[in-house]
Amino acid sequence: MNNLVLTLTGGAGLMLVVFHLLWRVARVNGRFAAGLTTLAALAAYLGWAVVRWPGADVVAIHVAVFAVLGYVLGIVAGQRERQRREGRRWFHWGPAALVAFFLVVLAADALFVMVAQQGLGPEWTRRLLPEPRSGGRVQSFFPGTVARDYQKREAEYNAYLARVREQQARGWRVRKGWLDRPVAGRPGDFQVEVRDREGRPVYGARVHGTFMWPADKRRDVDFTLEPVGPGLYRGVITLPRPGRWELLLLIEKDDAVHEIKARTRVADAGG
Repeated sequence: MNNLVLTLTGGAGLMLVVFHLLWRVARVNGRFAAGLTTLAALAAYLGWAVVRWPGADVVAIHVAVFAVLGYVLGIVAGQRERQRREGRRWFHWGPAALVAFFLVVLAADALFVMVAQQGLGPEWTRRLLPEPRSGGRVQSFFPGTVARDYQKREAEYNAYLARVREQQARGWRVRKGWLDRPVAGRPGDFQVEVRDREGRPVYGARVHGTFMWPADKRRDVDFTLEPVGPGLYRGVITLPRPGRWELLLLIEKDDAVHEIKARTRVADAGG
């Protein structure tokens, strides 16, 4: 199960349990019980987030969900207590509409964050998004990675274009991939095969790179592969989170630098 869904639903469920115990069992005032529940939930989650930082976007949505849920609980509890004192029925369309509105907003926010991190998946991407006219593949996630395209300055960009032309003229053939399906949190063998234009193995190269997590540079995973055969380079890499990762692969030999950008999808350990 996705960590975002787990922490949101689990946290909201615990808030409901704590609120029920305070309001119904301990007979605490409804609004005061909602406030205590919200403060406890935010303190517990932020303490966890400091230790295992999930990214500012994920923290923001959790804070918003827990705060809004506590606010809604306080409104509903206060309305029900007042109507009980007045001897009226407790249900009213106003609080119900408010609860429904916030539930829709929170569900949409959680969906947007998950899609931004992991994408829609190949099947839903084909169904919902049109094929690009210029060819290539459609990406349904937000890349958000730190720029590595050398466009900050004109001189660096021109040098980058020169390297691209050299790379095309060099004609190296590069095959890359996992030996087994990558799973989050589990070590996996990643292999690269490098051959020259004539198909001869390229020996003595330095093969290294970075797997980049969207929108959070601190989660990037750097790696270096070791030679294991004629033109073959391999290494054990552990990617900590499921979803879509971007790859920047560099192959260096003498003065030649061969750069490749790609994407890979990592499976959830629980799925």
